[in-house]
Amino acid sequence: MPPDSEAPGTVVLVDPDGRLEPIADALTAAIDDVRTVGRADAIESVAEPIACVLVAHDPRDGEERIDGIEAMATARDRLEDVPVGVYALDQRRETVTDLCEAGADTVVRVPPERQSLLVDRIRHLAGVAENEPLGTQFQSFLDHYPNQVYFKDRNSRFVNATQNESVESSGLDRQQVIGLTDYDIYERSLADKLFEEEQRLLETEEPIKEKIEHFTEGGEDRWISTTKVPRYDEDGQLLGLVGNVRDITSIKQQERAMATLHDVSRRLVRAESRQEVGEAAVEIATEIEQLPKARIDLFDPEDGGLRTVAETDSVDWNEQSFRHTAATRTPRYRADAGEFVSVEVDEHEHRELELPGDIDAVCGLRLPVGEHGVLGVDSGGETLDPFTVELAHVLASNVEAALDRAQQERRLTAQSERLEEFAALSSHELRNRLQIALGTAERARAEDDLGAIEEVIETLSRMNRLVSQLLTLARTGSVTRSTESIALSGIAERAWDVAGRGGMSLAIEDDAVVTADRDALLEVFEMLFRAIVDATGSRHVRVGTLPDGFCIEDDGSAVDPADLFEPTHSDGGPAGDSIYLVSAIADAHGWDIEVEPSDGGGTRFAFRGVDIAHVE
Repeated sequence: MPPDSEAPGTVVLVDPDGRLEPIADALTAAIDDVRTVGRADAIESVAEPIACVLVAHDPRDGEERIDGIEAMATARDRLEDVPVGVYALDQRRETVTDLCEAGADTVVRVPPERQSLLVDRIRHLAGVAENEPLGTQFQSFLDHYPNQVYFKDRNSRFVNATQNESVESSGLDRQQVIGLTDYDIYERSLADKLFEEEQRLLETEEPIKEKIEHFTEGGEDRWISTTKVPRYDEDGQLLGLVGNVRDITSIKQQERAMATLHDVSRRLVRAESRQEVGEAAVEIATEIEQLPKARIDLFDPEDGGLRTVAETDSVDWNEQSFRHTAATRTPRYRADAGEFVSVEVDEHEHRELELPGDIDAVCGLRLPVGEHGVLGVDSGGETLDPFTVELAHVLASNVEAALDRAQQERRLTAQSERLEEFAALSSHELRNRLQIALGTAERARAEDDLGAIEEVIETLSRMNRLVSQLLTLARTGSVTRSTESIALSGIAERAWDVAGRGGMSLAIEDDAVVTADRDALLEVFEMLFRAIVDATGSRHVRVGTLPDGFCIEDDGSAVDPADLFEPTHSDGGPAGDSIYLVSAIADAHGWDIEVEPSDGGGTRFAFRGVDIAHVE
């Protein structure tokens, strides 16, 4: 046992439930006499002399609660002249404050694994460890503190100062500075400014806190932060001032770089295409001094391949590193030895890099840009500081946001165009039905035909269903799916009664129950039957089932599937418009349509992705 670990008597721990046992074990390994008692009033059973007492404390509610403040008071009643400390078992900062205010000689939270530190704390509690002399502390501070700290008298004369780069750059050491003034070190204009500032401070006794000053030195921008406060003797008499000057150039450069990044990132917002976003990102990287060479790869929307859309001067980018980052969507950092490692990053907190293995420095980054691709940043071999890593992550986030926005705008534009086209063609369809209704009404009036009136009512009902679908689609971008179970045969026969024509036949070869919106399904069958009747010259129409849907086929002239479901397919008049409307309603319900030749030489329309139950 080291002799300086001994305590002048017994160290007593007050531990009601054994939670201080690890602390006792750690102390026993270094201190001869350590005793544990369960209650503070049992301290008297310990033979004197007692060096100090350490009581447990846990302010949390419930079974874990231990009232260390009460135990401390009891211990003091029993042992008036013995120091009493508290071991806090919770980690809240306010617990330490509360215990100090309650009169604890010290508060300890050092874990038992830090044995040397724990023993040192107890020796200080017992009063056998000497504190470092104040003079030694002050001298060490003056000799080794890196920032400029100085002491001046009431005439602004230096009476002491730290040894720092600012002093050394003047060609003086700190001892030589003592007794000088700013007039002896700086040019007259600066010395006048500093003297007048300090005399105002000493007159008003108002401190100057963190005043930022900018100047140019050797053609480069520099910034310093200055704090000056009055200093007093023990009787409160003003002695002069103490000042602290910090070089904050690197902080200001980082602030300017980040501000520049956010400012130039507006270009990303203005970019309208993926290519423009990628090019803007690389241009931004080249304009920011802290960022090295950059490259951005994006997934091709056609084939899904990763393609380079923009890059600065070519370096050894290591193509595999881009592909790996894109596949895993995990950042990869290139070490100074050239190897790449995956690094988990939490919410862009990159100031303190936690690198795996023996990697000491980072020279390159491969950062995922959401689902769009990868941003690469590389120095070509030089070490990237943590701020540059942070800057690269911010750029990647901005690029991701710009690509998300561009993608959403493309979707909204396409949806808007589709809705406009759908509305135009639907108005054509509605006009056709209105003309049919008006013609039938005229016939009914001329011939006094009540049956024709029923036809008018049915036509208007179909128009009402279609208008409801269109209004919902226009408002929400999709068709409301109030689904129910519908017999395929029944809905097909009802549609054929409306759209069929004499001389043609409908065959329903397989029946099934479809889960769908009834009005929407009826519209699909009616419009597709009408298109077949009007445009293909068919004599026979068949409705059948598929494993995941249903089909409608005819034996008329085959329809070229190319551009069939585009709004431009309207050369055939209403028939072409109806086929497009069928596709739009089916898409809104999540169904897929495939067009293929039928066995009879005509066309087969296959609807898949339908919720269907086959009837045996």
